[in-house]
Amino acid sequence: MLELVSIHVPKTAGRSFLAVLNSVYDPGSVFHFNRQNYPDKSIPESEQFKTELTEEIKVIHGHFRYSEIADLINSRDTKVIAWLRDPVDRVISNYSFFKKRISLALHDPELQRRKNERLMEYAMLDDTRNLMSKFIEGIGVRNLFFAGITEYFDSELHQLGEMLNWKPFEIPRINDNAEFKSQLPAATDEEKKIIADLNRGDIELYSRAMEIRNKRAH
Repeated sequence: MLELVSIHVPKTAGRSFLAVLNSVYDPGSVFHFNRQNYPDKSIPESEQFKTELTEEIKVIHGHFRYSEIADLINSRDTKVIAWLRDPVDRVISNYSFFKKRISLALHDPELQRRKNERLMEYAMLDDTRNLMSKFIEGIGVRNLFFAGITEYFDSELHQLGEMLNWKPFEIPRINDNAEFKSQLPAATDEEKKIIADLNRGDIELYSRAMEIRNKRAH
């Protein structure tokens, strides 16, 4: 039975969280969804994905939206979680990761056409705005079993572990973007203000998640 669905919003410590999931659940029971492995890059219509979801799978983690996996949650016992992050910091981090991908994909013409794209050009694209809201649309932050706050990753993770009766675990430090990010110009205060305005939905979502965290912490 599917016990846990982890919606991985980009740049919210998802790789570190996946490492923890792999350490606290039995080998073979954690399914890491990588969209690039599917020809149509879609979940609901992917027969390959459905075939891989065997009875042994207890946890699914990956870059999917709630709307894509809602039909898989056919039991009240299936818990849906997501990690959220300050929206401005998340967009800036996502941009630096995007630039890193360009630097590593020299033979990808589509990416290379965007090699001179600046932060604000990237931030103004529709598919980079309010990404957290888009990922959990259909369930909402208050209906998540756990809305973790990335900035408090360690304490939040231990609290989640207590809620799910996990065995003791180590928290890995996986950030393969920090060094590359330091090579990019720092965002100005004005740019941060504009990014916040472009992501008002995520700002409100993050504020609600922080309210929930504060109540949970006391």
